Amino acid sequence: MQDRFYALLKHRLQSEIQQNPPRFPWEQTAMDYRDEVALTPAFAVDLRSLWLAQLRRLSLPVAMPDNVLAQLLEQCQSLAASSLKEGAKLVKAVEALFPEEGVALNQLAGLVLVSPVRGGASLQQRLADEAGVSCQLAMMRPCRPSRWFCRFWRLGKFSVL
Repeated sequence: MQDRFYALLKHRLQSEIQQNPPRFPWEQTAMDYRDEVALTPAFAVDLRSLWLAQLRRLSLPVAMPDNVLAQLLEQCQSLAASSLKEGAKLVKAVEALFPEEGVALNQLAGLVLVSPVRGGASLQQRLADEAGVSCQLAMMRPCRPSRWFCRFWRLGKFSVL
């Protein structure tokens, strides 16, 4: 009985909303609002200049030319919505600036991602927390890495990609 009542109530509310759509208090009649703002190329250029002005105000240890900042901004904006992992995004954002340094970029991205400054806790601590193992307990257990792990570790073949 209760399900029938809710179904009737829902149907009645839907029909009332279709006949008299809700309005803001300042509206006299129903207005049709667009879901998205149409971005014109001129507006997009204006947004870019706003972001570049903000980037110029950053206190960086070295001065960066505007063309480098613009290139980084463009790369970061295109990668922001991608489904790549964070490390891959970091590498792809700067790989055009350092075309022959893929291995070094991977290693630096790994250091940045593992850094305790990045998220308040190191990656190892977060992984241990997710696994439900305390760091002290993990350190007490004898652990022997596999030969594959040792070989790749010595060769520096680890990658964040």
